[in-house]
Amino acid sequence: MLDERAKQIYDGVEHERGRDAYWYQEELDRQIGVENIPEHLRIRPVLASQVQD
Repeated sequence: MLDERAKQIYDGVEHERGRDAYWYQEELDRQIGVENIPEHLRIRPVLASQVQD
């Protein structure tokens, strides 16, 4: 059984992986062109505004 700290680390890694996957899907929509994707298939862009240079 995972102790509490290990569980926090695991949850953090899973969160990062999910965010990475979502960013990739957003980027694909941008590359394809949002206007070329049916509205019901588009990913709502929420991470693009959080990109740091």
